[in-house]
Order: sequence, then structure tokens, then C-alpha cells
Amino acid sequence: MKKTLLFIVSLALMPLFHTPFSHAAGKGNEGNINNNSNSVTNQITVNTSVTTEIANAVMVTIQEYAGHIKREVTKACAVGYHFTKNLFANHKWKFIVLGTTGSYGSLVASNLYIAKELQQPQRWFYWKHHLSLEELLAIPQSELGHDLVAEIQRRYTSPTAPTDFITPFVLFMKDIEYDQKMITTYQNLGNCLEKIYLTDYTWYDRPTKERCDEWLKRVALVKSIFLNWMANYKINQHVKQCIRASRFFLTPWEWALRLNIYL
Repeated sequence: MKKTLLFIVSLALMPLFHTPFSHAAGKGNEGNINNNSNSVTNQITVNTSVTTEIANAVMVTIQEYAGHIKREVTKACAVGYHFTKNLFANHKWKFIVLGTTGSYGSLVASNLYIAKELQQPQRWFYWKHHLSLEELLAIPQSELGHDLVAEIQRRYTSPTAPTDFITPFVLFMKDIEYDQKMITTYQNLGNCLEKIYLTDYTWYDRPTKERCDEWLKRVALVKSIFLNWMANYKINQHVKQCIRASRFFLTPWEWALRLNIYL
């Protein structure tokens, strides 16, 4: 590149120092220019060839390095596989005992946790627990709905937001779904333990399982009461809005009657 730049600069400066003393001298200068051009062309060709050779050498080196890494990774995977295989073969009974113990402990912990959750008095299937399911069904839905909404507001209304009317209902729906899920899970767990004859070894409470069907019915009833109340509440709100709107659209006869009252 330096030689090329020097040549270009010399070509640019040559006319400043050119003195046409003779025709022969001019021909000599033209010959020198042609020789210099050929030299530059040859130099560019040589540089291109060298660059190509360097690029090819770099690509070959990269490919060899990638192949080396691939072989090392394959070798490491093979070593890890054989190590794991030998480790399990030498200590398989320890792994079996540890796995069985862990599974048993997890099963017992889940069983005890769900049973404890089902015994909590704030669960919604204990609402009005002093009344049987048949007695609850005999009470009018409107009365039950009023009592249920009052209980929801009492449980979930935050002291920092006493006018928040919607959040307690959202929390109630989350809890009622949670209750239903816990009951169903405990039933399914009991059915599974009975099939493998482990109910006596996991502290599974059969009396609690026997009450699950009734609890599911009570949860469904409480949920139905709330949804029925919510539907009636929306209808009443819509009717009130329509009544308020209709006050501005009176017939001429109604306007005349109102005017007579004030006259």
C-alpha cells in the first residue's frame, strides 16, 4: 500500500517537474511510467494472493479447532455417562431407598397439609355449619344471599379501604375455588392410597374423606347462592339506571300533571 501511494503521488507531481527538452527524453519518461504501472499491478496481484492464502489458513485452523472441541465434548459426555452408570450400579440400592423415602415423605406431608387445611374453620363449606344441607335448601335464596354477602364483607373488607365493594367478592371467589380444589385433591389422594394399600401408613383420615362429598355440595351451594345474588344485584342496578334515565323522558300528559302540581 505504501508503494502504491508513493507511485500515485509521484504521478501527480511528475507534470510539475517535466521539461520537454527533447522527444527522446519524453519517450524515456513514458517507458518509465509503463514500467512503474506494471510493477504496481504485479504488487497488487501478489498482495491479493497472500491475503487469500492467509484467509484459507485461518479457516483451516478454525475448522481444526472446532473439530478438536467436538471430539473433547464427545469424550467428556462419554466419560460422564459411564461415570453415572457405574455410580448408579455401585449404589443403586442407596438411590432406590433415598427415592422411596423422599416420595413417601412428600406423600405424607401433602396428606397432612391438605387434611389440616380442610379443618380450618374459615373454609366456606363450614358456613352455617349448624344447619344441615337440607335445612339450608329450605331457606329462601334471597335471605341466604343477604347473609352470605354480609359475611363476605365482614371477612374481606380491608380497614384501609372500607368503601371497596368489589375486592371482597374477588377474594371470596378465589377462596371458594381453593376450597373446592382442596376437597377434590384429598378425595383423589385417598382413592390412590386405597389402590396401593397405603392409607394406614400415611396417616390418611378416612372420616375426613367421607365428609368430602357433603363439603363439595355445600361449596357448590354457597357458590350458587352468591352467583344468584350477584345476578339479581346487576338486574336491580340496571332497573334503577333505567328509572333514573326515564325521569327525563316524560310524556306531555305527565309534564302537564307535574306543572299543575306546582301551579
